[in-house]
Amino acid sequence: MNTNLPIRTLLAEPKTTEHIRSEEALRKHGRFSLISSVDNGLSALDCLHEEKIDLLLMDLLMPQMDGLGVLHELQEMPKEDRPVVILLTPVISELILKEAFRLGAVYAISKPFSPGDIADRVFNIYAIACSQEQEENKGILI
Repeated sequence: MNTNLPIRTLLAEPKTTEHIRSEEALRKHGRFSLISSVDNGLSALDCLHEEKIDLLLMDLLMPQMDGLGVLHELQEMPKEDRPVVILLTPVISELILKEAFRLGAVYAISKPFSPGDIADRVFNIYAIACSQEQEENKGILI
């Protein structure tokens, strides 16, 4: 996981007013480099295979391939190449969220959310995920 700034970010969610606000907030924040903004799961996977992405902000409800499908596909990538995944989603089904977390998502932010604080929230969650990964890797000799 990259702890350097800016955080190379992919935003994957249907194009809505919230999407536009999220995109603007990330661009203005200064700690994120928005590599791409896509509206479906297949385009998200294409970007993940073409670019080094540190953070994937993703809705579970997307056309062509949903977020769970993307998370399944990410399991095929080497662990060190997988981005931190934070969900931006209206899905509140405990069963679906448990599956998303089992597949590697680290947090879910429920929609709708306040666009004013989304970038700070995402940055804090990303920093915690990175520090937890570093703790897990302490003491391992390679």
